[in-house]
Amino acid sequence: MRNLVRFFAISRILMRYRLDSLVLSTPLLKSFKPLLYLIPWHYFPVKQYTRGERIRLALEELGPIFIKFGQTLSTRRDLLPNDIGDELAKLQDSCPAFDPAKAKRMIEQSLGDSTEHLFKQFDLTPLASASIAQVHTAITHDGDAVVVKVVRPNIDQTIKRDIALMYALAKLISKHPISEKVRPLEIVAEFEAIILNELNMLNEANNASQL
Repeated sequence: MRNLVRFFAISRILMRYRLDSLVLSTPLLKSFKPLLYLIPWHYFPVKQYTRGERIRLALEELGPIFIKFGQTLSTRRDLLPNDIGDELAKLQDSCPAFDPAKAKRMIEQSLGDSTEHLFKQFDLTPLASASIAQVHTAITHDGDAVVVKVVRPNIDQTIKRDIALMYALAKLISKHPISEKVRPLEIVAEFEAIILNELNMLNEANNASQL
């Protein structure tokens, strides 16, 4: 059920940036393109973006896992047109932060005390935000400057859900001859290995901090 809800959410975002028409322009799905004219919001005006901008903006709105996917894909210039590759490269420094108050509560729950007791100073404003975690700066009572990395809430479930949807899409694309060059299943598998490895390293570091 959750995957179905997420699927419709993704579809809505793709339509918002007119990526539905971009997808349906591919040889694999071209025969379905007339269906676009049956969708009411197809006739609503949309701000003019290049196709690369539309893809980047959609990935940003789809959330951290898709942003990470775009970041990973941006390094594969052998698979991407230059205009799309250039836009995806902008994702390297782009990942919305989650609620800093929630991050503070997670730190306190993990370390078993309030940030006021744990640190002389703790900055609620994130120093950086990535697909899996965000970083806050702090100063210990000894005067040392430190950074505190907080794993995004419910990120494990989010990764599993979005990876499953990516595999479903990759399987669809793999039925088309273009997959011989793009190899969508391999790309998703490579991305899955990267993001799970990153998550495992963060979880191990988090567990070590509690010992």
